[in-house]
Amino acid sequence: MESDWMSNLPDELLDLPLNRLAIPGSHNSGAYNLSSDLAPDALGFLKILYKFPGAGRLKAVLQKWSNCQKICIKDQLISGIRYLDLRISSKLGSEDFYLVHSLCGPKITDAFGEMKEFLDNHSGEVIIIDFNHFYEMNSDQHQQLISLVKSTFGSKLLCRTNMENVTLRSLRDNQKQVICIYQHDSGVLDDLMWSKQTIRAPWPNTTSPEVCIRKLTPYMHEATSSSLDIFIVCQGVLTPDVKYALRHLRGGGVHKITQQLRPLFLSWLKDSPSKWPFQPNIVIHDFIDEDNYVQAVLELNTHRMRPMCV
Repeated sequence: MESDWMSNLPDELLDLPLNRLAIPGSHNSGAYNLSSDLAPDALGFLKILYKFPGAGRLKAVLQKWSNCQKICIKDQLISGIRYLDLRISSKLGSEDFYLVHSLCGPKITDAFGEMKEFLDNHSGEVIIIDFNHFYEMNSDQHQQLISLVKSTFGSKLLCRTNMENVTLRSLRDNQKQVICIYQHDSGVLDDLMWSKQTIRAPWPNTTSPEVCIRKLTPYMHEATSSSLDIFIVCQGVLTPDVKYALRHLRGGGVHKITQQLRPLFLSWLKDSPSKWPFQPNIVIHDFIDEDNYVQAVLELNTHRMRPMCV
């Protein structure tokens, strides 16, 4: 079952460093069921338009271009996702932190609760939490968020270490289940916060499915050949810019462009073990609950096993 896929891996894969396994992840993991409240990362012109009469229709359109997932964090984890891409912000008038993507999503405390519940019920599973975008947060708020991470996950957190030591067997033996990557200088001095230097995520930055696939191969080759001591993220995502969104305002949205990309992306993943001189590590995608995306990523791990001698 995908909910316990790490626990069910063959023994020889338990001794591979985590950055040599294929790990399904979600892009903009917290961008599901977003509210109609603008977030600090929203573009400036949207903040202006929101002030005008008739903005209600704009809110419905913006939700189509902001939601990147259909299911909550807990259901993503149950589906097999083990890497979470989180963008976080403060909110005026609230002491809480929120997951955001142009619009405000769930409170981080609610998301943390779902993660901890999953980990408590699946002791052999490990998740990588990547805080990579921060909005409207001062140094005190960063320390508050880091303290919240530590108080929530406690002894489950893994200290920074060499990647060769980070295997599922060693994590299981030491009862560690969480790797927290904190891509801000506020976390540099804390050994429980993995820095931005421990991960690389080349970004295709295109609205074209064909261009995305063409970019992924050299990106992954370069990233995986340059260092063996970091996580590598393969971004199977399209990024609509303002012009693209305006041209496709009524009938478009993240879900629609993801459906255009997915057949090419899944085919590229399937071919990667035999065609390309690299092995995808963390793979991220939008709307991860569709078209057997998670299973396609996990299938790559069958190629990480040594061939049997005849």
